[in-house]
Amino acid sequence: RSNSRIRKVAPDGTVTTIAGASGPGKVDGTLSQSKFMYPCGVAVAETGQIVVADTENHAIRVIDVAANAVGTVAGGSGAGYQEGTGAGAKFTYPMAVTMDWENNAFVVDKGNHRIRRVNPNGETLLMAGDGTAGMKDVAGDTKFGQFNNPLAVAFANTASGPMAYVADSFNYRVRKLFPNNLST
Repeated sequence: RSNSRIRKVAPDGTVTTIAGASGPGKVDGTLSQSKFMYPCGVAVAETGQIVVADTENHAIRVIDVAANAVGTVAGGSGAGYQEGTGAGAKFTYPMAVTMDWENNAFVVDKGNHRIRRVNPNGETLLMAGDGTAGMKDVAGDTKFGQFNNPLAVAFANTASGPMAYVADSFNYRVRKLFPNNLST
């Protein structure tokens, strides 16, 4: 996080830098020229691309090692909350990211107390949370549930269907997010 680089640790312990030049910033481009600002979450898509929650840039970035490229797929134009595509979306401290089997990124938008989905085209949609810090489960539309500083998310394809597990830090709980309900 603090060195603002994305690094890989091999099974033998060898550490290599995948992307990020020295010092924090926001630069899209080649792997060695790119810059990040305190990235906190990474996930690997089925395509092999690395998706990054670039926390202080309020952006979701994609690293394509084969193409030697880093790009911003959503957000990055300052903190806030806005659904939209590409830079038209806004996040406030995205902390974590996980991928589903369709290459959608589920993002913990910590500062907005929400869980969001970014599809491969960069379209950002609300998945859960009404934006109010709190603890509220719902039995219907997850957009009316509440989180309090969520920090992590993991995706699973279970016998009950797709599900995300959310670490809801200030509520001291791990919560399950189904397509149509939210529970602890």
